[in-house]
Amino acid sequence: MGYPSSGVDTQMVCDSLIWLDGNTYYSNNTTATYALQGGNAAGCDSIVTLHLTILNSPITVVSETACDSFAWNGVTYYSSIYTPTDTLINVAGCDSVLNLNLTIGYSSIDTDTITACDSYTWVNGITYYANNTTAVDTLITAVGCDSIVYLDLTILKIDSTVIQSSDTLKAVASGLSYQWIECASNTVINGAISQEYVPSVTGNYKVEITNLICTDTSACFQVNLCANQSSYTFTDNGSGDFYFTDNSIGIYTQVHWSFGDGATSTGVNPNHIYQANGNYVVVLTINDSNASAQCVSYFMDTINVLGVGTPVICQAGFSVYYDSVNATVNVANSSVGSNLTYLWDFGDGTSSSLQFPSHSYATNGPFNLCLTIDDGNGCTDTYCDSISNQGVWFRASGFDLIVEGAEPVSASEMNLSNNINIYPNPVHDQVNIEITNWPTNEVEIVVRDMVGMKVFTQELEPISNSETITINTSKWAKGTYFIEVSDEVNRVTEKIVVQ
Repeated sequence: MGYPSSGVDTQMVCDSLIWLDGNTYYSNNTTATYALQGGNAAGCDSIVTLHLTILNSPITVVSETACDSFAWNGVTYYSSIYTPTDTLINVAGCDSVLNLNLTIGYSSIDTDTITACDSYTWVNGITYYANNTTAVDTLITAVGCDSIVYLDLTILKIDSTVIQSSDTLKAVASGLSYQWIECASNTVINGAISQEYVPSVTGNYKVEITNLICTDTSACFQVNLCANQSSYTFTDNGSGDFYFTDNSIGIYTQVHWSFGDGATSTGVNPNHIYQANGNYVVVLTINDSNASAQCVSYFMDTINVLGVGTPVICQAGFSVYYDSVNATVNVANSSVGSNLTYLWDFGDGTSSSLQFPSHSYATNGPFNLCLTIDDGNGCTDTYCDSISNQGVWFRASGFDLIVEGAEPVSASEMNLSNNINIYPNPVHDQVNIEITNWPTNEVEIVVRDMVGMKVFTQELEPISNSETITINTSKWAKGTYFIEVSDEVNRVTEKIVVQ
């Protein structure tokens, strides 16, 4: 007699199994059974139990990051991709699928274009103060690739220099945007947006200059509005006796006369007697000592002294004035005598034996300027004057001194104002001087600035009954000027304002 039997079918397969019972299994199983009819040796049924182990074929994502290119499975990739696959056999004999997730980064070459003001600190830590197109730096990108960067740097600089001419301030840099500011309160001045500015009140002023993205501000400049205008006339009483009349206008508290022969006066309308015949430069200086800063004006003229009955043999003398055109302190040597030798002591340890020397001072003084003359025949004389007060202009960093001679001028006044017509006034680019019915056949036109220096001269000979002269004033500094129309015996002085 036979008996039924049982058994176990142990299976280890990849992914799935179609078993004896015709079913497909995708996971482990230890419960499935199957009866084999007459399956054992005795011809009895055999019950088979399935012991199934399923091994899955894995899908693995391989993530790679590379610069410029990546070689995988024999293929070189130059861009990011997710689709490539590869199939391997694992230890269980099952397929192992690899999916490539590739990110390609690229090395780059770029130009960093920068515009900056004054200076710029770049990514390399270096601060540049000038234009630069040669600097290079290498950066690492997020994916580890080189990024080569070249610098194209433009440095913008603003010249904030301001030139001051009397009451006029002008920025050196042109073609930019300007805003003038009152320094004491740091207040913007409405409408003051031009390159040039003429304040209406005394004060400290600066300018803010803008060029595209850059702004710079100048130093502050003190502007002292001075309306004083020095002027005088004189009367020759003969024998070296002269009477001087102060015709100055403005508000001033100090008057100083230098008669050119070593004598001075602080009187308003002084009388002076010369002791020798000759040409003398007479300078009248007025100043408002109550102003917050000096308000000084100068006027000079040359007089010719004749008729001194018993003149001195020799006499040292000079007058000092400021040349606004050349920005120098000028000395007019009016010494008289024959066969003179000269010794100038400049007061700073230097000297000169020239009749008309030049000298540069390194500081603003004061200095005591002395002139000693000697005729070689027993006559010597010395005259000294300070060149740091009573109407002499100085620069804080020093000044230049020029000694010159006295030129003969002889003039007396008569009322010919109606014979002169000056227009327009105020003046912008040009002024016209119309002369009608002048009593003589020749005339000289001289224009002086506020310190008495000539800025224009012209002689007309012969002169017609009606003559018009046009003077170009476009390059003149803004301010007040005096026009003198004169001949040997007549003179008319008129004032114009250049704006």
